[in-house]
Amino acid sequence: MADSLSTTGSIATFIASSFDNIPTGVSGNLVQFVDIARQYVSQFTGVSIGSNSINENYQGAITNYAMGMAIDAIVSQGFGTISELTIQGGQIPMSAQAYRNLADMQMRILGRHFTISRSLS
Repeated sequence: MADSLSTTGSIATFIASSFDNIPTGVSGNLVQFVDIARQYVSQFTGVSIGSNSINENYQGAITNYAMGMAIDAIVSQGFGTISELTIQGGQIPMSAQAYRNLADMQMRILGRHFTISRSLS
């Protein structure tokens, strides 16, 4: 990704601009979707990820989880089926589950960070 996707708002804007006609009910929740994805990635990796300073290493996983949530929200609210949705002028290339699977793979590559301390008492 890039420095331009270093905040939850910028990732939400990126996702919104990826769809040709994103419903208002979904676009209004994109920041929350991104924040949920940020928290999930943070908990998985054990690294503190701020909402205004997202490291480039974590942007892909966060974006893909949020994209999956956005697609699920669009379909579940009856705004169309996955075959009717379009993204940047063409049909959506992957399902919501495929975006989540991609994000899972990206997180496994990142790994988990553990802190081990020993008590001397």
